[in-house]
Amino acid sequence: MLTILVRGAVVSVCLLLAGGSGAALAQQDQGTQPRLIPVTPEGEAPRRKEMRPVADEPEPPPKPKIIRVRPPKAQPAPANETPAAASAATPAEAVPEIQPAPQVIRVPPARAKRAAPPAETKEEASSQPTDAKEDYEFCNRTSFSVNVALGLRDQAQWRTRGWWTIYPGDCKSIIKGKLMATPHYTFAKTHFIHRGPTRVWGGNHQLCVGRGQFQASTDETGLCGKGLELQGFARIETGGRPSWKTTLVESAALKTLEAARAAGVQRILFDLGLYEGAINGDAGAGFQQVVAGARTQLGYPADEDVMQTYVKLLAEAAKQQSQVGLTFCNRSPAPLWVALGQVEGERRLSRGWWRIQANQCEKVIKDRLTQRYFYAHATSEKASSKGVWGGPHMFCTRDSVFEMDRDVECRNRGGEETGFLAIDTLERPGAVFSFGPQQSAANAPAPVAQ
Repeated sequence: MLTILVRGAVVSVCLLLAGGSGAALAQQDQGTQPRLIPVTPEGEAPRRKEMRPVADEPEPPPKPKIIRVRPPKAQPAPANETPAAASAATPAEAVPEIQPAPQVIRVPPARAKRAAPPAETKEEASSQPTDAKEDYEFCNRTSFSVNVALGLRDQAQWRTRGWWTIYPGDCKSIIKGKLMATPHYTFAKTHFIHRGPTRVWGGNHQLCVGRGQFQASTDETGLCGKGLELQGFARIETGGRPSWKTTLVESAALKTLEAARAAGVQRILFDLGLYEGAINGDAGAGFQQVVAGARTQLGYPADEDVMQTYVKLLAEAAKQQSQVGLTFCNRSPAPLWVALGQVEGERRLSRGWWRIQANQCEKVIKDRLTQRYFYAHATSEKASSKGVWGGPHMFCTRDSVFEMDRDVECRNRGGEETGFLAIDTLERPGAVFSFGPQQSAANAPAPVAQ
């Protein structure tokens, strides 16, 4: 049995493709959140590892949460791999874009490499062999839709591929046929449509992933190609067995896939604001009433299958998610390092860094915005592109990853006071802010955070 550290929310899986492994990759779908379940080989007594439970009660809508992403490092993708079509990666693009005037202050000196802030909640998972069929199968015994990626070692490189989406209570074969290569590397994360921080299942092996559908490779240098980033994969030793099953687990209360399926419907209704009860997988009369009410409210057929209803609810949640939160877009010609500032009462909080490629966007606050004003500071990665975007609003930063309170921690934790520009969201639930050369007077002046 192998125990894997995980971070939590909707889960995705990527595969590293091994040359000459003889294993065919399954068709990729769109998906859910996982947890690993042990399956014993024939002739052995079953062994089971209890996973750390996650609270069953839905969290109240929290303050906006920051999603941080590790910075990708430049390296061209191998010429012999053809990436799959990328999925829509930045839902906040549907929100009206704010284009306030960035103030170019100075050309920054070269700085040490900065890692993006930690992004997710870690979860635990386990996996064991199975003799049921000669595939590598993932099962999702959580209330989340998860996305999965898988990797394989191919001589001096690791090849990864993803994402496969797995709905709550569902299983999917990621590798079809008898397993030839060992070890395998796995990573999963919750789907972006779920409220709260992203949860992940993974480990300590840093391999490359993309935001949409992708195929990638990682060599001994640990560098990723453009548009890719490093994530921590779990190493799975299959021991030469022809089949294996990994089960993603969230809570000890969800003992079966059927319970996970019911909890998944409860979870997505909670995400949509249509349910306030416990997310416990109880599919009794109360659950049936909640589902019937949601179908009536949204105009769905009263007699359709519950998973048909779930897929429609997932699409509705994706639509809502695209209209909330705060997204930063880089309209400059070079990658940017960006930090976010917020004022909460007397506290001046700042977090960073996000590395955003030229002409790409990153969602830094996932949930509905509850404040009118936010603050940002951005530095161009290339001195030749001229660029620091800032202003008179002082927050604390440092070159490495940080999350700081200016008044309490700036001097004690090696920080420096840095000028941030103000972002006026006009009290919308979602906004897109662009760093670029265009000037705009659309924003009202923000109060100075002193």
